[in-house]
Amino acid sequence: MTDLFNEKTIKRIVEISDLNISKIQKDSAKKWIEFLETGKLEKEKEGYLDFANLVLKNILGYDIGIESLKHEEGNMEFSFKKSSGNYLVCFEAKGTKTKDLWAYQNRNSKVRETPVNQIWDYMGRYVIPYGVLTNYKEFVLFDREKSYNDFYKFDFLLIKENPEKLKEFVKIFSKESLDNGFVEKIRVESDVEEKRLTDKFYKLFHETRLMLLREFMENGRTREEALHYAQLFLNRLMFVFFAEDINLIPQRIFEKNLIKSLENCSENSSHFSDEISVLFEDLDKGDSEKEIQQFNGGLFHERLSRDAYFQDLRKKDFFKEIYSEKKNLITDLSLSEEEFKIFNRVRLNGLSPIIENMLLMASFDFKSDLKVNILGHIFEQSLSDLEELNDENVSKRKKDGIFYTPEYITDYICRNTIVPYLSKSGTNSTDELIEEYSKDLENLEEKFKKIKILDPACGSGAFLIKAVDVLFEIFEKIQNLKQSWGEYEVQRGLKTKSKIKGQLTFKKFEEKDKIREIIENNIYGVDLNEESIETTKLSLFLRIAKKGKKLPDLSEHIKCGNSLIDDENVAGKKAFKWKEEFKEIFENGGFDVVIGNPPYGAKLAENEVKFVKKNYSFGTSETAQLMMEKSKKFLKVGGYNSFIIPKAFTFVSTWDKIRSNFLGELKTLIDCKKVWKEVKLEQIIYVLNKGKEFKEYDSGILENKNIKILAKVDKSLVKKFDGILLNSLTNQEIKIGSKIKD
Repeated sequence: MTDLFNEKTIKRIVEISDLNISKIQKDSAKKWIEFLETGKLEKEKEGYLDFANLVLKNILGYDIGIESLKHEEGNMEFSFKKSSGNYLVCFEAKGTKTKDLWAYQNRNSKVRETPVNQIWDYMGRYVIPYGVLTNYKEFVLFDREKSYNDFYKFDFLLIKENPEKLKEFVKIFSKESLDNGFVEKIRVESDVEEKRLTDKFYKLFHETRLMLLREFMENGRTREEALHYAQLFLNRLMFVFFAEDINLIPQRIFEKNLIKSLENCSENSSHFSDEISVLFEDLDKGDSEKEIQQFNGGLFHERLSRDAYFQDLRKKDFFKEIYSEKKNLITDLSLSEEEFKIFNRVRLNGLSPIIENMLLMASFDFKSDLKVNILGHIFEQSLSDLEELNDENVSKRKKDGIFYTPEYITDYICRNTIVPYLSKSGTNSTDELIEEYSKDLENLEEKFKKIKILDPACGSGAFLIKAVDVLFEIFEKIQNLKQSWGEYEVQRGLKTKSKIKGQLTFKKFEEKDKIREIIENNIYGVDLNEESIETTKLSLFLRIAKKGKKLPDLSEHIKCGNSLIDDENVAGKKAFKWKEEFKEIFENGGFDVVIGNPPYGAKLAENEVKFVKKNYSFGTSETAQLMMEKSKKFLKVGGYNSFIIPKAFTFVSTWDKIRSNFLGELKTLIDCKKVWKEVKLEQIIYVLNKGKEFKEYDSGILENKNIKILAKVDKSLVKKFDGILLNSLTNQEIKIGSKIKD
């Protein structure tokens, strides 16, 4: 399991490496497996000596002499330094009785912490590049330049099943690999490989959409209708491919059934397209004979128009300037020998490039290569391109790569709104949050259940997905703390009441069920674009799709409408009346957290400009400012709002009114420079806490995907610097600038 590296990158690099495993390494690994299986390593301290000799010294090549092995230095169990004297890596060992390295330890101490917290604390305190956490069976590698949510995990018992895995273990965890930059090489190559795969897939996706657009328009559909059906078609296929690869539906059902449909194709037949429509209906209603469950949830409910089909045979000239030959990719198709025969025979007769592309997309690995977060990037770029495709002049445009909101942006915004809102002190650390409530956890759980989070321009759902991740992380830590408080008995999937008086009970949760509950209780989104709404729902469905369980109806949470205009005379059917659409939320004071990346510089029609100038406070038609004003009104007192917006907010005169309005409640300002290469403007992130006045705001900067706070800026300086919000400056630089101003 890995988030730090791409699994296939590791496998490829390890396979081609010239590493030879010695006899002493093999024998030591065999001995260590024997210890694991006989229960000798249950207690951490009893295993120290064997761990040091067998694993650290014999297998991984660490010098365990007195000079280089500093056992329990600064509470670190094992730490190793480079020849320069700087730290290289620290190891934190637990016994095999510690099943969950992310769980709070059941110790009699005032401050409870998890093993992950311990190793991460050592790495930060002593500036150690790498940390390895182990319970003697699992080994988890952390990189200080990343976050503790990014790690590489290795199960040592896999070596028994596959002796070649020892080579991988040595290549990742050995002193030589860490010291010589091998781990950094894997990390860089993983990023490159992930981008290459993502770009490769998106080229197919985008090209297929352009071809479907042409086919549907050829069948008599308007451009708008054709785009709608093309996007609907592809969204559903993404779910099908994903569901196949994680065993929600029979594997390769798409390829098997659809290739067979081509056996009797003719000049004007559309068997392949017809079979896809049947598959969509089966997924909507379910078909027990085909072993397809009913998914429902609205994803497959809308029936495709009779004109939304494509022919089995189509000359490539029909898609001139859209289609590109893929002879070198055909070998990637996941087809049996018999299926290949049918495919090649029909291909010689002029198989539609649409079918070829769909089969190629189906051949990607949606379990390991195109995971949910990668698909989210693809969906975001897909929606960005949809805006351009509404213009006939760009119908032939091809894509060379994808651009999306980086996860470090969504993560920062979500952690610096959701966690502080739940916190008593305003911390953005989930661990500190849990510690704050360690004596009254019920209060945190109650607040957790009630939190309402909104993205008013949700697009592909990137911010809402990250909000779900952060909420689930908090939930897990609540459960881990409860578990550490007492002994429990498992009974019918539930944890029964502890024998220790006064201890809380907790349910044994299933991850997807809890994430589903979070989505249904806490998450809300609105977008002007119908395709964006369907894509957001799809992104959320991918997180919770489960065998034997229908998808939820999210129509009351994720809605289509114009977030800025509630007048039907101006916005027509898209007019969005917030207090009617989310009546219960506004009866309770509004949303608790509003997050996102609002549209900026969007063109408004003349009647829309008149409306916003009449109904908004700051005399502007800049959509980002309008969304900021609206979002602040949506918030409860005490709620948090954070957007990524143009840096113009900090200094341009046309932003001075909203800058002045937001100043008192401004908590944080982060200079992000240029997050997106294709966007000319630089961006900033702001965090606002409604109803709370701050004398200072934290000023930070984004560097190498990491955000760090540089200074606390006294708000009295804003007036001194002619209304400009100082940012990306250190305290020393601010002092110098202030003296110059004097």
